[in-house]
Amino acid sequence: NVIKYGLQKNKKLKGYKVENVITNDRVKIKSDVPILTENQIQCNKPDLFVHDLKENEITLIEVGITNKVSLPTTEITKSRKYELLAGELRSMNPGAKVKQVPVVLAWDALVTKHFTRHMAKLGLNERIQAYIQTEVLRRTCQSVLIDFRNRGDFLPEMEELFLLSEEV
Repeated sequence: NVIKYGLQKNKKLKGYKVENVITNDRVKIKSDVPILTENQIQCNKPDLFVHDLKENEITLIEVGITNKVSLPTTEITKSRKYELLAGELRSMNPGAKVKQVPVVLAWDALVTKHFTRHMAKLGLNERIQAYIQTEVLRRTCQSVLIDFRNRGDFLPEMEELFLLSEEV
């Protein structure tokens, strides 16, 4: 999609700094920025707002990482969170196709049966889906290891795991 929108592809994600707004003649992307509408809407700040100006298509993406018990509920909540905003965007952009896409995973990278369908809406293949799941696992591992270190429960054997999780 980077090439589709005429954006520069960044090979290294590790040092990449997310910009709040990226725009060109083809696309407008907002990250965690309130979307201004004619009517005041409480839920107006999706994690990602992508407006394909050429195709007149708006995608609202909401990301969530949760526990596996809450996974289905969180996915439903995230998918419905911006229904009012989507309706407002349709009225402000006549003819625009507006879709809401939840990207929800459990801490252990489990997903619901709907995850693949949501990823297809974003044009993300299985390889990218696997990368997302791997990254969630890696970050969960880092978080647990940091917690152990901060509590003083960190064992010398864990140092190797910590270093491995940073390399991936």
